[in-house]
Amino acid sequence: MDMDSLSIAEAWQEFDAHVIPLRASRAQHSDMRMAFYTGACAILEFTTAIAEIPDINQGVRLLDRLHAEKRAFLHEMELRNRKDKP
Repeated sequence: MDMDSLSIAEAWQEFDAHVIPLRASRAQHSDMRMAFYTGACAILEFTTAIAEIPDINQGVRLLDRLHAEKRAFLHEMELRNRKDKP
């Protein structure tokens, strides 16, 4: 990964190309872009907040909690996908 060319726009382009269905309407595409960038902004805010925590243990606890939240979401999506399959 080239850190000099790393950008949210590049990540969006990858997401757009590989995740959003070709049949998505212009409005759906716009909504997905807004959601993608909003999520990226939230992550940047979290990263900044974590970097500013003077107590490393508090930062680790926050990261652990965020990872637990992520794992719970992914588990929920996995269960939903299983339910949707015939």
